[in-house]
Amino acid sequence: MIQIGKMDKLITLESKTTAANAIGEMIETWSTLAEVWAEETPIGGSESFRANRPLSALTSKFSIWYRDDVGPKERINYAGRVWNISQVRELGRREALEITAEAVL
Repeated sequence: MIQIGKMDKLITLESKTTAANAIGEMIETWSTLAEVWAEETPIGGSESFRANRPLSALTSKFSIWYRDDVGPKERINYAGRVWNISQVRELGRREALEITAEAVL
């Protein structure tokens, strides 16, 4: 289970919203859902090539207190990077969440 002393990273959970711009076009933007304390556990990294360019990614697990509004459609903004959520797993009986996310460098 998660230990409160290890939750030392302040992360921002963001959700996608749609809003009209100045000329009435609907555009997608990201807005802050919540700022929460988390424990980060780095899982690893990977490198690949896309369009003949190297692409690096980091993968981490973030443990936070339970919330019912976080899923793969949301993202995390932390340490100057955007982390795309790939999996959310409930820990205990609505005690905490373990979020697996990847940041492309």
